[in-house]
Amino acid sequence: MGLRVNVNDEHEWACDECLASNKAIDANPSLQNYCWYPHVAYFDVTFNCNTCGNDFIFSKEEKKFWYENLKFWIDSRPNNCVDCRREIRQLKIENKIISDILRKDESEMTREELESVIAIYSKWEKPERVKYYAAVLKKK
Repeated sequence: MGLRVNVNDEHEWACDECLASNKAIDANPSLQNYCWYPHVAYFDVTFNCNTCGNDFIFSKEEKKFWYENLKFWIDSRPNNCVDCRREIRQLKIENKIISDILRKDESEMTREELESVIAIYSKWEKPERVKYYAAVLKKK
């Protein structure tokens, strides 16, 4: 049995048996961003989500995508589970929408923009903001 070993124990490698049983998948070091040693294989690893506190699996397939397609540094790892990362991305999108609209004077806001502001504030459970922008919308 051949062994695929990386000289740095902190980086991933796998034996042929693990690759054959799909416990690990081959990596392509030429597609990775690294300083010292690339990953030569990927395997699933369990982390704890910083947001919800639940354990989650950072899958070998997701690692391959992160490091070879998205070109993240191989030392990077997710701090949050997929669901929390999705929520965080959505919150950032909503914050950008709100920020872009609220930069305008109220008289310049369209009905659609005000409806977006109201919908986001409703989702965020901000009833005082919903009430205020509903009144602004009513005046239009």
